Amino acid sequence: MEIQKRNGSFDTFDITKIIAAVAAANAEIDAEYRISAETIREVAKNIAAVVSKGSTVEEIQDLVEDNLLQCGAYNLAKTYIKYRFARDLVRKANSTDEQILSLIETRNEE
Repeated sequence: MEIQKRNGSFDTFDITKIIAAVAAANAEIDAEYRISAETIREVAKNIAAVVSKGSTVEEIQDLVEDNLLQCGAYNLAKTYIKYRFARDLVRKANSTDEQILSLIETRNEE
């Protein structure tokens, strides 16, 4: 199944990316709040079951947050949300840098 990436291109849905992202966030929180690897796989399976052709990366990440909250993994959801926010800031900074560079190099049509 194809999903839409942030740049508008399409890529094959990969459940292992969800598992890796949740596992990375899980490793960042105190052990007492962590969820099991089996629960992480169940969250990923739940998401895979509802993702449809053309779903966006953002929609899938929202589903991850919702599923983490539904299974009571509040600290994990919080860490995952913070990571998403930090990555969004980096993407915005990178695009701003590219826009400035295009102006300097007179590649910008404006």
